Amino acid sequence: AVCLAVAVLLAGSFLLMKTKNGGQFKIFGSSLEALANNGVIVEVLKGQVTVILGGQEKVLSAPLNQEIDKEAVLTTAAASQANIIFPSGSSARLDENTTVKLADFNDSDQSIGIKLRLEGGNLWSRVQRLADKETNYEVETSNTVAVVKGTSFNIFYKDGKTKLEVLANTVVLRAVDPITRQTLAGGEVNVEVGNFVEADQSSPPTIEKPLQGAKIAPQDLEKPWLKDNLEKDKKTDEMILRL
Repeated sequence: AVCLAVAVLLAGSFLLMKTKNGGQFKIFGSSLEALANNGVIVEVLKGQVTVILGGQEKVLSAPLNQEIDKEAVLTTAAASQANIIFPSGSSARLDENTTVKLADFNDSDQSIGIKLRLEGGNLWSRVQRLADKETNYEVETSNTVAVVKGTSFNIFYKDGKTKLEVLANTVVLRAVDPITRQTLAGGEVNVEVGNFVEADQSSPPTIEKPLQGAKIAPQDLEKPWLKDNLEKDKKTDEMILRL
C-alpha cells in the first residue's frame, strides 16, 4: 500500500508508451509499472537528467521513468528535477544541478539497504520504514555519512561543505575522513527533527569543538525546495492513511 501510494503521487499524469532499450537501460511508462517490476527507477520530473551506467551515457528528458541499477550516476541539469524511487516506497529527490550515485542497493526478505553518494547539490530523502523489513538508508558526501531508519531530511553538498536539515524523526550524521572514511573525533551527532548541522572539510570537528545541531530558521523552511518537499511528504502521508 505504501509503495502504491508513493508511486501514484509521484507518477502524476505520466502515461507514456512503454519502450525498451537494450542493456541496463529499461524505460517504463509510469512509476507504478516500474515498482511492479521491483526495480529502482529514476523519474524525470522536469528538464533533463544525464545517466551514466555500465559505460553508457544517456540524456533523459521529462516526463520519463527509467529503471537503473547500482553504480548509476545521475546529474540534473539547470531548472531540472528528478526522483529516485525504491520498491520499499522510499524516495530521493534531486534538485537542479545535483549529482548523485546509487552506490549500493539490496533488497532481501529480511532487509532493504540503500546507499547514495551525493557529489554535489541538494538531495531530499523520504525514507519509508517497513513493518516486515529492516530498513537501512545512507547518504554520504566526501566528508560525511548520514544514517537513518525512517525519516525525511535534506542534505546539501558543495566544495567540501555539507549541510544536513532534518524534517522528521532523527538522523545520525558522522563527519568522516575523506580518504579513510573513518569517523573523526567529535564528528558524530544525532540531529533531531527541526535541527540542522554543518560540516566543513577544511575545518573538521574535534573533541573540543564537536559537531553540534542548531534550530532550522523559520525563513529557511519557507525556501521553495524545502517547502515543496514538505508538502509532497504531507500528501504522501495523507494518501497512505487513507489506504
